[in-house]
Amino acid sequence: MIKLLSSIFTITIIFANFKVGDTLTYVDTSSITYLNGSKFTMSVKSGKYIIYQIIDPDVGSINKKPIEILKSNNYPVDKFESYAIINVNATWKPTFLVREYIKFKQDEAKKVKYIIDENSTFIKAWHLKDNDGYSFIFVDPNGKILYFYEGFLNNKELNKLSLIIDRELKN
Repeated sequence: MIKLLSSIFTITIIFANFKVGDTLTYVDTSSITYLNGSKFTMSVKSGKYIIYQIIDPDVGSINKKPIEILKSNNYPVDKFESYAIINVNATWKPTFLVREYIKFKQDEAKKVKYIIDENSTFIKAWHLKDNDGYSFIFVDPNGKILYFYEGFLNNKELNKLSLIIDRELKN
């Protein structure tokens, strides 16, 4: 009985996710780089709103709408940052090909900073879905999670996200 309860508890921990209102946990980013190779340093309380998109390169095109929302609105750049964290460990594609493709995409979405995660660091630290996964996290300047979703953003979720971003960034 104790062994069964301990197994259930372990499974619960492994699949724990964020909830709106939680504070985003710090991730050791010493092995993480921007697309250009420079080091990425994470700050939970950055003083800005932050959008994190954690993307499996094989399904990265599924959720283009969040980037379109950012591109189509003139949000003040001094109030927010947007990061696309590319989980290259989740694909069979060689990292150099993924980097080349992202360089092309970066020209399309200038407000998004692309980060290369070769070891699934964010996936492991935040207990997110790996392989075939897409996660979206929106936090306030103090690191409080305002929106969290894993998977395909359907119209209902896109509308919800858009309203939250507008409410926060247009004030």
